[in-house]
Amino acid sequence: MVWAQVLGRSVNYGCDDPTMVEQNMAPFMPKWMAYEMRLMAERYVSEGMLPETGDIERLTKILGRSLHSYRDFATQFFVVQQTPSNAALSRRIISQPIV
Repeated sequence: MVWAQVLGRSVNYGCDDPTMVEQNMAPFMPKWMAYEMRLMAERYVSEGMLPETGDIERLTKILGRSLHSYRDFATQFFVVQQTPSNAALSRRIISQPIV
């Protein structure tokens, strides 16, 4: 939902179905790793990413700054991608096979 709002258009989220994660990653990595990624995706979909007591403070100390919201990250990423040189670099990185 965040990306659809930031981009101002409909977005199909691929990880809503964790079995698709494994199928999409299997050609690029060992089958055991694709399986593990599916398990992590299943847990993320069912449990989410809720911090435990002390997590926010610990991460803030490690990073030396306050945490950013995912919406802020998506918005900033979208703005940066509007620069032609950044968009070209991202396309090259994304198109590289995972080894």
